[in-house]
Amino acid sequence: VAIDNPTYPWPSKAHFLTELLFSSPRLPFSEPQKRAILSWAKELGARDVPSLYSLNSCHEEIKKLIGDPTKKVISASGNVFYINDIANAIAKDYANPLTRFAMQDFPEDGGKGMSQTFHGEKLLHELPSPPAVQVDGTVYFVGELLQEYSGDYFFPERFFLAAPEAAGGDSAGSPQMKSSKALASLSPNVWREKSGGRMVYNVPLIIFMDNVSGNISKQWNKHHVIYMSNANLPREMLEQEFYVWFVTSSPHAAPMELMHAMKESILNAAESGVTAWDCRDNEEVILVPHVLFVAGDNPMQGEECSQAGLNCNYFCRTCEVRGNKEYKESDAGYSTLFTSGTHRMPERTINTIKEQFRMAMLSGATEKVRTSVSTTGTQDSISLHILHTLINLGVNIHLDTPTEILHTILLGVVKYFWAQTVFLLEKAKLLATFQSRLDSIDRDGLNAPSLNAEYICRYKGGLIGKHFKSLAQVMPFVIHDLVPQRVIDGWTTIGELVVLLWHTGIDDTEEYLARLSRTIEDFLNITCICAPSILISKPKFHFLVHLPTYIRRFGPALLFSTERYESFNHVFRLTCIHSSQQGPSQDSCRKFARLDFVKHILTGGFWYEPRVQKWVHAGPVVLNFLSEHREHAKLLGIKVPDEDTPNTSGNVIHSSLCCHALTAFTVRWETTQCAQIDASLPMSHRYFYQGESFVSKHGEKLELGGHVICVNASAPSGFCVGRIVEILIRDTVQRNIAYVAIQAFSFSILHPSLHLPCLELTDDKFVVSPDVSPLYVLWSFH
Repeated sequence: VAIDNPTYPWPSKAHFLTELLFSSPRLPFSEPQKRAILSWAKELGARDVPSLYSLNSCHEEIKKLIGDPTKKVISASGNVFYINDIANAIAKDYANPLTRFAMQDFPEDGGKGMSQTFHGEKLLHELPSPPAVQVDGTVYFVGELLQEYSGDYFFPERFFLAAPEAAGGDSAGSPQMKSSKALASLSPNVWREKSGGRMVYNVPLIIFMDNVSGNISKQWNKHHVIYMSNANLPREMLEQEFYVWFVTSSPHAAPMELMHAMKESILNAAESGVTAWDCRDNEEVILVPHVLFVAGDNPMQGEECSQAGLNCNYFCRTCEVRGNKEYKESDAGYSTLFTSGTHRMPERTINTIKEQFRMAMLSGATEKVRTSVSTTGTQDSISLHILHTLINLGVNIHLDTPTEILHTILLGVVKYFWAQTVFLLEKAKLLATFQSRLDSIDRDGLNAPSLNAEYICRYKGGLIGKHFKSLAQVMPFVIHDLVPQRVIDGWTTIGELVVLLWHTGIDDTEEYLARLSRTIEDFLNITCICAPSILISKPKFHFLVHLPTYIRRFGPALLFSTERYESFNHVFRLTCIHSSQQGPSQDSCRKFARLDFVKHILTGGFWYEPRVQKWVHAGPVVLNFLSEHREHAKLLGIKVPDEDTPNTSGNVIHSSLCCHALTAFTVRWETTQCAQIDASLPMSHRYFYQGESFVSKHGEKLELGGHVICVNASAPSGFCVGRIVEILIRDTVQRNIAYVAIQAFSFSILHPSLHLPCLELTDDKFVVSPDVSPLYVLWSFH
């Protein structure tokens, strides 16, 4: 295919569109379905319809052009599976404008707060420093002798972005450097020679491993899978399935065998570096991958840490809290569940595994190894070599498997409290009352993805994460007089805990972590009162005490939540259902590789074209297609704003009258509530229209009579809770909001049983611009 072809690298638009149609991750087609669709198109008279053979041949040519990432692996035990090379994936991230322009290349000192992975302590202080920085076209490497313009010499130890307050300091904090070429030979950095003088970037990776069914039906078809994300991307993009990379899967290889293959792929890339095209700076660069953390559910993370399981005496993979059932029931043992023990160390784990290998060669090996597992909580034979190598890659596996909030909070402690509450409601024959209240609760301003009362109460024993996330927000209001006060206190504390852990950004890290620690302590104390034995039988309650450490280390807990990967499991299942099952691992890798080719090409990604010996991208027809056909972008998993949602805040969604009748029903400025509240407001128009709703700057729909939090300079905190009483619109063309009138609430007292602030509607009113956020308010009538 000629490079100047408008549909390059596809030979025709028909080939391009057909490949795109067959490449949706959530709408896969089987081979017979593809043939049927192509035959249907030909019968309707469509021109240039390609054959399936032609499509596959075209794909093979593109695979040669961009590079085949799928590699065969044979494990030490003889298991055969396939893996998509990690070097190929991260190179695509840097060669694609969709991802490259959103990345942050250096760790950042976030000052008092944090919101992204690059604000966490591990990236800032523990992982190897970014090897180089480029200033005015010159590349400077860490650890090389440099000279300031003042004449002083220094060795840079770590490159990072300074805190916002530090960035405003004097120039002494940011020394101007002379060229390092003359001095580099005195203390050369190893990457200077490897890179050939090119820029070198670190690429921190988030690894996820899970066991998942390969079937859409309920019949279990066990597969182990590994996915990956580029931690240089912001959280908003990490949460989208489009930016999740499939690495490997197998129905028969052990999890640690897959992890070993993934480790080898990272190690090979890290040793020599990955050559990639930086489409932001239009230059070749070298990429060095590192593991930031390994996400997963608790059993899988325990296996990765060579920990003997949640039911052993050493049940925590992070610390050495321990004890049999009798000890944990004693006063001394019970108190240890509330605090973190001494952190486990990888070196000690490795030594224990080696000792178990030695014992296995002796007489009575079975009993000796069993005793060692019981007394140390360490049990593994496969991951010994993995642990050795991960240490060299900057991984402390016991501290880099963070407590995951989906399985530990929603499917853990919230699920346990739900079971206890349902037992009490059924015993008192109040479940029907609970269902009626839950069904009638006001959902306005409530971020509740699933509050179907009839479903929740009918299938109370089979709820999933989205149900528990909704219940955690409303339970205290629904059960306030149906269960004992201690259970209400537990749900109130759960609500506070969920709010804290689902923070997307933290303004003051120390204050936040102190509050989070107090809330966890309060929750554990309340749990002791409600069901003291559950802290002994359910280790997830102890795992809560490690959350502040992990948040300080990696950023807000949402960053190491696995919800995005659990959602991506559905995409994996869809690749399995059309597999021949003769080589399921190979089928999945090749299907995801083909999908990744299409995603990369259509979103403007670059690849090296040997015919012209330069990096190129797709033709104009291909590049412009997604922007003109939003439905195809959605099928590929790209998040696209709804067409009927205004792009800017303050636009009207719906006005109280039809547009053609608005002229007859305008209101004079003098008669509006806004004018009566504040007559000094600048009046740009004499007549206004009155609206019913608008979109805030956060993209949320706010309606007349709704409850909001808004900026109010006269309030002590600078913010105020109020109710929208009037929305004024300037014109029917732009449909922009002029003013919003708010009636303020005051915080009078705390509710006696819920311990939450009660709001009282006052006569105070004020006018704001449409810079408000929705608020959930629950009314209580006595």
